[in-house]
Amino acid sequence: MGFWENITGFTHDGLPAEKMPENVKLVHSIKNQLKQLINMPKGSDLKNPDMGIEDIPDIVITVPEWTLEFGKSLSSMIKKFNRNIKEIYFNHWSIDENQCCLTCRMIVVTGNEEIIRYRAVFSALGSRQVEIISGDDDEE
Repeated sequence: MGFWENITGFTHDGLPAEKMPENVKLVHSIKNQLKQLINMPKGSDLKNPDMGIEDIPDIVITVPEWTLEFGKSLSSMIKKFNRNIKEIYFNHWSIDENQCCLTCRMIVVTGNEEIIRYRAVFSALGSRQVEIISGDDDEE
């Protein structure tokens, strides 16, 4: 369980953490840590200048190959600053032109070899969200 859950007894989503099984706590804890990392501008933490991400350039709309490099950069940064994550993969990048946002899926492998799936939404307005993908919510 993360710092927030230990202090308040609730997840960032407002769910009571006390009665959650440990594996569910881990899913929510990783989700909240991912959300914090992708919402932090790179260089904003003076002790860890490589924590966070750079702004997503407009070129991503015209050069989809950029998402591969962006995913590699995200992966190395997240694995460095989240000790629960052994490996993370990004796939299914897409651009929602109606909402001006970039979305992708994150497949997280924990230290216990558990696989957790999340969806990340990178809004043009700067807001970035992370959602848990449940088995019946998956489009594959």
